[in-house]
Amino acid sequence: MFDVSWTDDAIEELSRIWMDAHPEDRELITSAVNDIEETLMTPADTAGESRSEIYRILIVSNVAVQYHFWPDRREAQVGNVWRMNGGSAPE
Repeated sequence: MFDVSWTDDAIEELSRIWMDAHPEDRELITSAVNDIEETLMTPADTAGESRSEIYRILIVSNVAVQYHFWPDRREAQVGNVWRMNGGSAPE
């Protein structure tokens, strides 16, 4: 099992996404984030799609995250988050 954390920037962006969302979408965003965290716990090094040796992206519903993982430490850290419908991916 991996420990999952979020950078401050990712938390701030997720908060902005949630606040800007239509009230009906907020429950879906919350559910997607819960699913993302659960998925990254077991195990982060095979979840989502590879973007480099240690970076991956994971998309659940319309929420996407880019994360960094350390298999030897069994840790994953979400560094970027965006919505797929109208949100822009990190560069």
